[in-house]
Amino acid sequence: MLIGPRLSAAFDTVCHETLLQWLQTEFDVSGTALLWIRSYLTDRMQFVKLGQHKSTETKLEVGIPQGSVLGPLLFAVYCHHQYADNTQLHLALHSDNTANDLSVLIACTADIKLWFMQNGLKLNSDK
Repeated sequence: MLIGPRLSAAFDTVCHETLLQWLQTEFDVSGTALLWIRSYLTDRMQFVKLGQHKSTETKLEVGIPQGSVLGPLLFAVYCHHQYADNTQLHLALHSDNTANDLSVLIACTADIKLWFMQNGLKLNSDK
């Protein structure tokens, strides 16, 4: 049985500080490399333009720039090697113990949702 909730707007939800902390602690990135990545993520602005009309600029506090070579790499680090729109939960269920297996599945799914929520990610369980 495959249960396949997918990450929703995954690149847009990455917390910069959490990512930078994980780069340091989990991947031993430090010094100039860490400063360069911090600079890459910091003080990014966005606005919407339609014809001659332009919205006010908004500072981006979260998210990884898309369309770059570095974006997917940083996202992979952030998700501990889970990729956007391709995250699947695999669980073997036994036909003779459905109630117990379903309770394990529910508990596992709840733990995953909690981890994503605590790390600024949003699951889209409709997909």
